[in-house]
Amino acid sequence: MNFLWIIIKVKKIWVNKNLVEKDKDGYIISPNKCGKIVDTGKNFVIKPGNNHIFVVYIEEGYRGYSEITKIEGGKKIVEEHVYASQRGVLGIGECSLIEANKIPVKIHWKRDGRLYGGANEGILIIEKERCYNRGFDEPDEEVEELLKN
Repeated sequence: MNFLWIIIKVKKIWVNKNLVEKDKDGYIISPNKCGKIVDTGKNFVIKPGNNHIFVVYIEEGYRGYSEITKIEGGKKIVEEHVYASQRGVLGIGECSLIEANKIPVKIHWKRDGRLYGGANEGILIIEKERCYNRGFDEPDEEVEELLKN
């Protein structure tokens, strides 16, 4: 089993009730509704608005790290580190809250550590109905066409 220890250093995140839907497993933020992130000083508040909000986690390599290097079409609001062990000896990944005013959003990432044949850098493309995650060493014609636009 893979357990993740998350060290929370950020503020609390409050979500407006108009953005939340009841699911069979509990409550979720509706992917069809848009919001806006406001920093109140003590907390973050997600209010109804015109922007798209994403939580992006880039998995690290064994005993390595991961990071988001560039975001096209959005901005990073909150960056948090996810530890694969209590002190992060087994790896430290990045989890970020991203706000974008348009779709598609292109997120460039890189990672280090033992990757077991996986890519050490790549791009995540988030569209309205789907999401592509591709390492730069993995050729994909459909993603190449999206990168040209």
